[in-house]
Amino acid sequence: LISNLSDIIAMGVEPKFFLLGLGLPENFTNEKTEYLLNGIHSTAQQYNVILAGGDISKSEKLFISITVFGFGEKEK
Repeated sequence: LISNLSDIIAMGVEPKFFLLGLGLPENFTNEKTEYLLNGIHSTAQQYNVILAGGDISKSEKLFISITVFGFGEKEK
């Protein structure tokens, strides 16, 4: 999330919300999932962005997809 926020802020856009897509393998424990989501939540609070939706699914490998949306001046 921090990488996505950095990119959008560098473009002069104020981030507002994000979408989160997770693919979790069967061996990814509840503890690891909680740790991951706590980190995302902490960053979202720090930058005042809202999780607006997304999807969690079973996957052979771990994947994380985050899309950040925001508002900026058209000229920028």
